[in-house]
Amino acid sequence: MTTGIIAEYNPFHNGHKYMLKQIREQFPQEPIIICLSGSITQRGEMALLDKWTRAKLAVLGGANLVIELPAVFACRSAEAFGQGGTALLTATGLVDRLAFGTEYPDLAQLEKAASFEPDVYSGEVQQLLQQGLSYGAAITTLMSEKLHLPEAMLYEPNTILALEYLRSLGKLQKQGQPVPKPWAVRRQGAGHGDSIPKGNFASGTTLRQMTVNSPDKNSLKKALEPLVPPAVCQAIVSCTSYPDKAKIYQLLRYKLLSTAPQELQQILGISEGLEQAMLQAINFPSYDEFVHHLTSRRYPSTRIQRLISHLLLSMNKELVEKMDNAGPLYLRVLAMDSTGRQLLRQIKNRGRLPLLNKVTSLINRRDLLHPEAMNLAQQMLSMDIAATNLRSLALGETTSLYEDYLHSTCYIENYLRENSNLNTPSIYPA
Repeated sequence: MTTGIIAEYNPFHNGHKYMLKQIREQFPQEPIIICLSGSITQRGEMALLDKWTRAKLAVLGGANLVIELPAVFACRSAEAFGQGGTALLTATGLVDRLAFGTEYPDLAQLEKAASFEPDVYSGEVQQLLQQGLSYGAAITTLMSEKLHLPEAMLYEPNTILALEYLRSLGKLQKQGQPVPKPWAVRRQGAGHGDSIPKGNFASGTTLRQMTVNSPDKNSLKKALEPLVPPAVCQAIVSCTSYPDKAKIYQLLRYKLLSTAPQELQQILGISEGLEQAMLQAINFPSYDEFVHHLTSRRYPSTRIQRLISHLLLSMNKELVEKMDNAGPLYLRVLAMDSTGRQLLRQIKNRGRLPLLNKVTSLINRRDLLHPEAMNLAQQMLSMDIAATNLRSLALGETTSLYEDYLHSTCYIENYLRENSNLNTPSIYPA
């Protein structure tokens, strides 16, 4: 048996460590595979640490193998994120159990909520939309009312993702695919939106804010030490720069100014004249003010942030639809240990997708010059490369581009996991 987890680890913290510990205690002989979002997260933000570092830290934290969730699924709605992640883990041919954290780990209640079919109540959905609710809020309101479930439960971010995982597993099962069994773990400590740590637990949001707002490295180290494993603390503190919204905003403004309105309308998520509202909003002096101006009940801030990433990645509606229909088209390996190496051998025999240790096995830099000649898998991978380039441009220093061509799968020796408080873990090419 093998356990799979869909994660972001932005950054890896004590709550994630607790979850992996629970799995190890319950299923001590089972390896763990992580499906990790890459350079851009589900909230539409640049990841605090690069994807290779986050993958290494995941292995040091207890995972055996880390594969990347393609960007076309990673920086999307909970539905697309969940579908991409479950499809990718299922495609390994090994994952028998899907573990996830949630504020409400009652699996019967979660499955009840996941069975809700919005199409049955399309008329009522439209009425709520006309009242100014977002689509997600409208569905949540009806779900609570029709299924007699606490509305607070349905608004928790981790529970929202859990429901999408369950729905995605159901869809895969209807297609005749063997799917992993869900396994829920109660989220510990601070909630997703909590700004203050609870004991030794803090949300990813709090840790990111703490990192970028810290006055100096010593203060940051002192603040992080109780909340994250030592290797994570060292990785964050040793970074010379973090993604800068101001740099992203300049790229966004230029993109909006240089793109015809009819082309903007073809970007995923842009509808109802939103492109005109965005063009008007570029006069605001900062990224946060831009997002705030466009935020409404219909368009929450996270949706606007995702929309920004869609625009910067040129995520065309027609192309994304093709990718959604196809699902993930490769298994890109970011990091592993000795057990992970054994898992790869099994995936080669039982998996349904090609393994990628190096991007050049699918696409080289010359191919990027001729997007019209790319097949769908190459187009999907080129979006991952674009996302990494975008994150590099968001850093507050001169950085190399096309880092995807500079990194191979990382192999972490077992002794490094046992001594993961080492300042600089040695990483060897696979």
